Amino acid sequence: MTRQLFILTLLLASTVLPDYGQTCTHSELSKTYNFVTTIKKIKTIGELDSSAVVIKVKDKINSKTVCTIRFSTRFLFDSSYIHCGNARSYTTEINRNMQVLDWDYGDIIVADFNFDDREDFAIKKAEGGNGGPVYDYYIQNSDSTFIIDKFLSNTLSCFPNHFNKTKKTLTTICRATTITVTETVYRCDSLTGKWSMISNRYIDIRNK
Repeated sequence: MTRQLFILTLLLASTVLPDYGQTCTHSELSKTYNFVTTIKKIKTIGELDSSAVVIKVKDKINSKTVCTIRFSTRFLFDSSYIHCGNARSYTTEINRNMQVLDWDYGDIIVADFNFDDREDFAIKKAEGGNGGPVYDYYIQNSDSTFIIDKFLSNTLSCFPNHFNKTKKTLTTICRATTITVTETVYRCDSLTGKWSMISNRYIDIRNK
């Protein structure tokens, strides 16, 4: 009897249990698309909880899904993709001036990242520690499809806090130490669409 109880305990300890889920429909972030985000928290006994996230981009007119993104991670806070108001748009101005706490600009952000007058979007991929969340950036093509921008997704340490459409630059200001931040400027070549870093400097925030 004791042996059977021990085996049952081991089986229960390895069982993955569904915890909770949340779906948000964002119809206000884009002029052309609706964004539907779904997160399912998975609670695993004896291990870190993980999250399964699905993001669908739907055409406002015919409700056709033009893009579906799925990813799993153990590095999202419990609040991520749960509060539907934690989103931002630089095209419709919804929540554009929402307060930024700990470098978190929202779970999903719509903007024209490469300055081609098309709506792009960024999604929170993981919590990035002291520098705030890590984002993946999706760029809209001329045929209204979306593709991940690997340079922005792999290079930007934090979300851009300044867009300059005239110079086609994005500026990030990321925490470096307790007394300094790093300001980095990236430029998009309007002919090739390729990005390059054009400046990088440390700023002592004690002088601000």
